[in-house]
Amino acid sequence: MLPNYYFQVREPDVEWSESHGVYTITVKFMALPEIKPKPNKIDRTVRPEDVVLPDINGDGYVNSIDVSMILAAYSAISTGQDPGLTDAQLKACDADMDGKITSADASLVADFYAKLSTGKYTCDNEGWAAFLTDKWRNKGVI
Repeated sequence: MLPNYYFQVREPDVEWSESHGVYTITVKFMALPEIKPKPNKIDRTVRPEDVVLPDINGDGYVNSIDVSMILAAYSAISTGQDPGLTDAQLKACDADMDGKITSADASLVADFYAKLSTGKYTCDNEGWAAFLTDKWRNKGVI
C-alpha cells in the first residue's frame, strides 16, 4: 500500500515465560515499526508551486535567450564576477533547484525549450513542473 516506504523495527520481538508453581509469567516485548521512505524511491513529483519557470528575461517564453542568460550567469559566477541579474532571475537560473547555477541548468532549460515545440508541455509553472517530474522519473530518481 505504501510502495515508496518501508517498515523498520529497531529491536526484534522478544518473548519468554517462567513457571512458578501455580502460575506462569509470560513477558512479551514488541517494538513498534517506523515507516521510512525508501531512499531510492522518494516521491519527487514536482508541484507547480515549488518551481520557478526558467524565463530569465521575463518575456513570457522559455527559449534560447534564457539558455544563453543562464550560461552567461554561470560564466560570471565561476570567475567571481557579478552576473548582473536580480535575485528572482538568479533563482530562475537554478533550473534543477540544486542551489547552484551550472551548465547543467542551461542544458535542462534547452531540453525543455526543445520539448515545448512538441506540445507535451506548456510554457508555465505547470508545464515546467511536469517536465521536471518526467525528467527525474526517467532517470530513476522517482
